[in-house]
Amino acid sequence: MTTTMPPRILLGSTNPAKIDRLRDCLEGWAFDFITVDNLPPHEPPEETGSTHLEIAEAKAVDWARISGGLAIASDGGIDIPALGPNWDSLLTRRAAGQDATDEDRVQHLPELMEHLESNSDREATWKEALVIALPPGIVQTWEVTGPTGVIQREPSAKRIEGFWLASLWYFPDMRKTYTELTTSELAQVGDPWLNLKSQVQAWLADGRYEGLGTLSF
Repeated sequence: MTTTMPPRILLGSTNPAKIDRLRDCLEGWAFDFITVDNLPPHEPPEETGSTHLEIAEAKAVDWARISGGLAIASDGGIDIPALGPNWDSLLTRRAAGQDATDEDRVQHLPELMEHLESNSDREATWKEALVIALPPGIVQTWEVTGPTGVIQREPSAKRIEGFWLASLWYFPDMRKTYTELTTSELAQVGDPWLNLKSQVQAWLADGRYEGLGTLSF
């Protein structure tokens, strides 16, 4: 009897929160998950591109090349229109400096927005792109926008390791930051990761999982 091995896939991130969400997008399907810790010494992918999708594509392709097999990676950032040229969502993680800690970032953004008083001026919308790749190229891409919340002046005491901005991102209708929302509340506000998971699950269910299992590494 021939035993079919589940497709191996690299969760292409060093961010613990991101790794959890990448794995969750593939929940229920028999993947053999590996992380970057399972790889030989390597240089991490550079974040190059003019959009979140382009950056996610570059990262996924590079992780696939490094691992020699399927890789899933993403890139996201917060869009804050009132900051104009003083903010670039592509640089969300690096806005406080290349070597900044999450605590540095949590302090830097409210300081940057100190002059903005109203909730309408402090509105911020998340964008996230997700890509599966296999050497030498891209297998599938997804991209979502939303939801829109408000950047608080002070972070919530509840944090998500790796998602520093979540403790500042407040939803007035819920009277909670992103870190405080329940699963049902995340669905109500339109959590980008739940949206991505729904799309990935639909794609896999449409016969794509079996196709991944037959791809060559």
